[in-house]
Amino acid sequence: MIKNIFVLSAAVVLSGPSYSATQSESGESAGRPQVSFVEKSIVLDEAKSTEFDHGIDAPEVVFSVVTVPALNLPVAGALSVGDEVSFSEATPDVAKTVKEAVVSETVGQSQFKELPRPLAEKLAETTDGSQESSFVEKVVVSESAEVRAVANNEVTSTANEKTVISSLDNKVHSNSIVPESAMVVIKKVRFEGNTVYSDDELSIVAEPFLSRPISRADLEELRVRLTRVYTDTGYLNSGAILPEQSVGGGDILYRVVEGTLDKIEVEGTGRLNERYISSRLLKGASTPFNAIKLQQNFQKLLGDPLIDRMDGELLPSARRDSTDLKLSVTRARPYNVSVGVSNHSPPSLGDEQLELAGTLRNITGIGDELSLGVNATESRTGLTTIYSAPIPRRDTRLRVMLSTSDSGVIEEPLESIDIESETRSVDVSLSEPLYSALDKALVVGAGLSIRRNSNTLDGIPFSFSVGEEEGVSRVSVARTWAEYVDRRESSVFAARTTFNLGLDAFDATIHNGDRADGEFMSIQAQLQYVLKVLEDRAQILVRLDGQFSNDSLLPLARFSLGGANSVRGYRENEVVRDTGIFSSAEFRYKVLSSAEFGDLYVAPFIDIGYGRNRGSFSDAETLTSVGVGVLWNLKQWLSSEFYYGHASDDVTENSGSSLQDNGFHFRFFAKY
Repeated sequence: MIKNIFVLSAAVVLSGPSYSATQSESGESAGRPQVSFVEKSIVLDEAKSTEFDHGIDAPEVVFSVVTVPALNLPVAGALSVGDEVSFSEATPDVAKTVKEAVVSETVGQSQFKELPRPLAEKLAETTDGSQESSFVEKVVVSESAEVRAVANNEVTSTANEKTVISSLDNKVHSNSIVPESAMVVIKKVRFEGNTVYSDDELSIVAEPFLSRPISRADLEELRVRLTRVYTDTGYLNSGAILPEQSVGGGDILYRVVEGTLDKIEVEGTGRLNERYISSRLLKGASTPFNAIKLQQNFQKLLGDPLIDRMDGELLPSARRDSTDLKLSVTRARPYNVSVGVSNHSPPSLGDEQLELAGTLRNITGIGDELSLGVNATESRTGLTTIYSAPIPRRDTRLRVMLSTSDSGVIEEPLESIDIESETRSVDVSLSEPLYSALDKALVVGAGLSIRRNSNTLDGIPFSFSVGEEEGVSRVSVARTWAEYVDRRESSVFAARTTFNLGLDAFDATIHNGDRADGEFMSIQAQLQYVLKVLEDRAQILVRLDGQFSNDSLLPLARFSLGGANSVRGYRENEVVRDTGIFSSAEFRYKVLSSAEFGDLYVAPFIDIGYGRNRGSFSDAETLTSVGVGVLWNLKQWLSSEFYYGHASDDVTENSGSSLQDNGFHFRFFAKY
């Protein structure tokens, strides 16, 4: 029997931690490569599918009487229309003919225990609940190939063929195609109705049956093999049938019926639009229906932050060659909040900072999301608002980000001269996956970013960098990017490339000559690789970031080195250049793991970075450091990290009063 790999017993749980390294959409690293495990599971209710005689699995249906071809009652001797066979004698063969997927409990006497539950229950009904062993005595082979249960009181039930995929029953015609004892030679096999596989592909299956004498059983064997081409690759309600025809010319036709998944009935979505669920599950899986693709869509959808759990059941459709899916969805909490404390801010603005963030999901019912983040130091306050929404009927997602930051220099000896800075930015982007599977994904995107920065000295506009005009610089950047992620059982690889084009638009800063301005081109690349080793007790993390530009850039577009997310052991933004590269290698070893105290890692590392400006090597700088970190994660809601990096050289003359100047970086983070 061909087993339906999608219809799972309720006791079977498809689960597996999703091992991933994350990266922000803006192209900036979302902190150190993080390893997270998603414990969501797929639990599908048992659909009690019954495999009919045509060799194709179908969902459970409500039978009046099971329709099977006469040829499939393999009792002693050949059967003809009108022949009667003792039911007790035929029971094992009837059971084999129907090829039940779910063995029913005993109904009546033991001779019925092998029958599918719907048929056994119907047989019991025909005798008004009689439990006697002889309450059904014989099977009648009829013209329509129905198996009729005839009781002592002559009650006969007829089949409701609309509930059965009887259009695929074809063996009743094979008597007329090839008599039982006859042999034929087939020179060519033709196909009809196939779209998934071409005639050439199916002809390979038929080749061993050509140009040699074959019997009626061989024709059936070929039909089964053609059906298996579909069922073995996930097309569980598709298959081949052998219609009534003449084979006198040496040609034979097999008709392929490609089943579909017509609709999804979704319960439990609340305010979430049902189309958000159904459109993602049906993508690539409905016409023709493919259970493997549906299962992959199922697992991918469980990674959606809007969903906590889904249960699914395949059901019969109104159409004979189709099936429906009933889903019960448990929504995840539609919000989350987080708070963090770190020293990931430049010391000149106050290195200790407070981070607050919150996200509200499914605001309008279409799966959209609104996030608000605030970070504050002694002299700087930043606010970021992000709204994202899916484009209906597609996996395209719109993202709009607004951010503002006001800061002042508080580090001596500059504190007394009152240096202040304001930054405003607007980013709009669209992203869409070109390829998406459980283990691999390729996403492309495009967007526009408009940024403005202004600086004052004692309240008077003042330019601190080449290219600024009266302390003001503006850039308007068109961006395109591609992201690729490859997840394996013990590793994950992520890559992102971004092409930036500075435009003479939206009042961008533009100069004649070679001065830095808003017209430029640059390319950014980011690579991350995480590998679990030592029986998952350790992780190796490798990271490479870089930017190349052949233009002189304004500070808003430059590449920075130094700090917790770059070369540790140095200040945040220690070196800022037009072109730069950064690489890091880290080994995280788990020294403690318990349900009560969480996981504790020790992480030695080495970082190196290089940066220079366009056309100049005199200001090139190389930063290197080695060090060790301690990381502690308690369940899914609390994490902390503390790193010490020993810098190879001091690039700038610092006061040494901050933790960063002494090589220390920390962050404590809690979320709910």
